[in-house]
Amino acid sequence: MNSVCAYTSASENKNRSMVNPFFMLSRMLDEYVAISQVHFY
Repeated sequence: MNSVCAYTSASENKNRSMVNPFFMLSRMLDEYVAISQVHFY
């Protein structure tokens, strides 16, 4: 049941990122910050 809930939330996040460009932009920004931190440290 947990895997089903995780899959549902993942698909909801994907749909939300497609509908909401600001959410997608924030996701990209978070990934960029994580990558820059990895390179920085």
